[in-house]
Amino acid sequence: MFALARGWVQENLHTEQTRASFTAYVNKKTGHAGQFTYWVGGRCQRTVTVS
Repeated sequence: MFALARGWVQENLHTEQTRASFTAYVNKKTGHAGQFTYWVGGRCQRTVTVS
């Protein structure tokens, strides 16, 4: 999980990202589409600035 988070930050440095962009990245890298999305799913959609 740490490697996925680190890779996502490196690819999106200095940009605004959403939870959806992170889950799409994880699903693409792991090949487990939908499972991770379900795990982190929720009603609150937040935008974060990766810096």
